[in-house]
Amino acid sequence: MKSAFWVAVTSIVAAVIPHGVTSASTFSDLPIVIAIVDDGFNHNHRLFQGMVWRNPGEVPNNTIDDDANGVVDDLVGWDVSDMDGTVLPAVDRQSKLYHGTFIAGVIAEIIRDQLGERDDYPIKLMFVKAVSDASIRDTVEDGYRGLDYALKSGANVVNLSWSGGLVDDQAKSALAGIADSHAFVVAAMGNHYQDEQIYPAAHSQVFAVTGVDERGISIDGNLGEEADLTAMGAETESADVASNNGVRRDRGTSIATARVSAAVALMKLARPSITKLEIESCLSMTSYAVDKLNPLFPGQFGAGALNISAAINCVKAGLPLNHTFSNPEGVLLFTKGKARKPELNWRIQPEGAYSGVVLKPFFEGKNKSVQVTISSLDGEHLWQGKADALPHELEFSSHAIQIKLQAKGRKDFRFGMRYAFKLVQLSKRYCQGLQRIEAEGVYTDGSVGSDYAHLSDCQWLVVPPEGENAQITFTKLDTELHHDIIHLFAGETTEQRNLLLKLSGRELPPPLLVKGGHPALLWFVSTRENSGTGFEFKVDYVEP
Repeated sequence: MKSAFWVAVTSIVAAVIPHGVTSASTFSDLPIVIAIVDDGFNHNHRLFQGMVWRNPGEVPNNTIDDDANGVVDDLVGWDVSDMDGTVLPAVDRQSKLYHGTFIAGVIAEIIRDQLGERDDYPIKLMFVKAVSDASIRDTVEDGYRGLDYALKSGANVVNLSWSGGLVDDQAKSALAGIADSHAFVVAAMGNHYQDEQIYPAAHSQVFAVTGVDERGISIDGNLGEEADLTAMGAETESADVASNNGVRRDRGTSIATARVSAAVALMKLARPSITKLEIESCLSMTSYAVDKLNPLFPGQFGAGALNISAAINCVKAGLPLNHTFSNPEGVLLFTKGKARKPELNWRIQPEGAYSGVVLKPFFEGKNKSVQVTISSLDGEHLWQGKADALPHELEFSSHAIQIKLQAKGRKDFRFGMRYAFKLVQLSKRYCQGLQRIEAEGVYTDGSVGSDYAHLSDCQWLVVPPEGENAQITFTKLDTELHHDIIHLFAGETTEQRNLLLKLSGRELPPPLLVKGGHPALLWFVSTRENSGTGFEFKVDYVEP
């Protein structure tokens, strides 16, 4: 039985656009093109029927660069590594170069689920192969060249279900090109279970995606404040490169990224004129908060988990004018047209421990009557004034805020605010860094009877008076045995040759005497999982 979370994040309205109707917008805006930059594709797979992009500027197989884009016969895409129009990997490489076909299949399935069975779809897939058949590696080594081709070929959405690689001048040039294009670029944060910046997802113009499973729990993917959104990355069945009907199973942030790319294309289909900022706003502010489901990783999933149907509805109707959001970050956006009331009341109250919020407001328009009030939820005014007088950045210590806007007059305007709540570093809740101890006394890890923090990394440097020894006596000890460890070193560093002992569990050791009048360093490191109530030790200085 699927969890309630699974049902919620995978349920989609029956049809975004009714069958037989291409779009409420002009036909000249179509098709919506998703470029998938990956390791290769079987573009004849049954899942892609009616969705394969055909280059309108190329005459098939005439060996002429008809559209003058610098490449010859790029009919369904291009192999930027082998410099030809064959995007299908060589047969002897297909056991390794299956990823692109699989990811394209994930996108195609979502489009088909949304729009039903059709002979011709208003969303097309452009296939950009970025691994040479002769390469001994399986990584998307020419991914940035593929990104460049996709942008120059007019893709509306670019899917980069890969991460890592050298960010050289060519990569920087390709990434810089995003800002000048109309393409919305989505990239995976990677599957390495770490918190670090990895490109292309870390680039400011790229929408970074991490993954959760069917319960909303983090999968083995990168997390961090760079994440913009999370999506389902649980094991999924999709297209296999080896045959036109083949299937295989996989999991990871690549799949989560593909889901977001499909959602963006459907949002563009609902309103092709939508801007990148509007897409980001609707994706972020309609997402499901997942911090409560992942208490060890608060603020590491971006705005929350993708909600496709709500994001599409947001494209059509805009954000609600009176609403409480639980997203720890996002983009609030309000455009006053003739049909919209010039009043709003937004409350932002994320789950979890946050120390404050950073706001980056913006206002466009000539309506001088727009009044904005930002306050804490207990009514304290944090900022009040005309919208066109808002500073570029505001920072408050509140863990929840309310934003009210009132306007008179008929002039249109756009008001928005990018925000991010500042994460309380739970690993530093009770102790952090290095504490220098020169006086005798009793010292603790700081948790005072509560469970100590996960991922603690704390040090105490005991410095005895000249000519005296340090005696360290533990009076309390409760850590996870063999996992959350107190290391004792002779000296001021954590060099292994100076390690005297390791402590964990609940059994108190005998008093520890550090001889020679040298300092002693205690270093406490805890893991991501279980914890205890911590420890207490007494420091005495004794004569040799």
